[in-house]
Amino acid sequence: MLAMQTATPDPMVNAEYMEVAYEVAIRKTIPKTLEDLTKYKSMIPTTNTDAETELKQLESLTNNLNISKLTDPEAIYIYNLYLDYSMKLKTVKSRPEFTDCGLTDSELFAIYFYTMNGYRRLNESLRSPGLDSETNELIRLTSNGLFKLKKYEGIVHRGENVRADRLERMKVGNEIDFPTFTSTSKAEGFMKSNKLNMHSKEGRYIAPLSDIRSEEEVLFMPNSRFRVTEVKGTEIMLEQVVDGAPTLRPK
Repeated sequence: MLAMQTATPDPMVNAEYMEVAYEVAIRKTIPKTLEDLTKYKSMIPTTNTDAETELKQLESLTNNLNISKLTDPEAIYIYNLYLDYSMKLKTVKSRPEFTDCGLTDSELFAIYFYTMNGYRRLNESLRSPGLDSETNELIRLTSNGLFKLKKYEGIVHRGENVRADRLERMKVGNEIDFPTFTSTSKAEGFMKSNKLNMHSKEGRYIAPLSDIRSEEEVLFMPNSRFRVTEVKGTEIMLEQVVDGAPTLRPK
């Protein structure tokens, strides 16, 4: 039995194993509950019910986890992820900046997940053909949520180690596409080779629902386009190109 008092990852499990367990949770479990987080939140234990029972109830909701095939550390880690995401989501929802923005729980969760570590998975998938259904759903939810937020117009910054071939294209007057979600900040201070100063016209300010609010993040849709307006050494100035149509339409 996975008793509640033992519901912590096994300290003997190495980082590589925990990464595998995390991937199990994200790829096979969490996406299945995105559209109905009321059920998801109901799984937070309010009694002394043991963790194994909670996980079995969770399995009945997702129809995805096979509890009998999970090791104790896997099951406990997945269980803790649910609790962690649910509690953090509750905190984000209570922030006044987002009480009237119209985001669904699923959209809010997807954006918040992106700011934690989901950006790696989503952006790696956008760079490669053949999106799996779970990742495509997360991208759709993130995009839908961003469309509901107010557009941010102003100068934002991004530190980036620009590849030589891409840097060669960054000549004044050239237009550059950013194929993935692109994170920028209203704040300055970077440790990268190049600093991009970008005039945002349709970025979305997501700091109030970010995992790290101090980053002052402004997020752009995949396939956002910018025109290079000035180059000063390692600093590149760009202006967002807007043609009246969204760069990635929600479905």
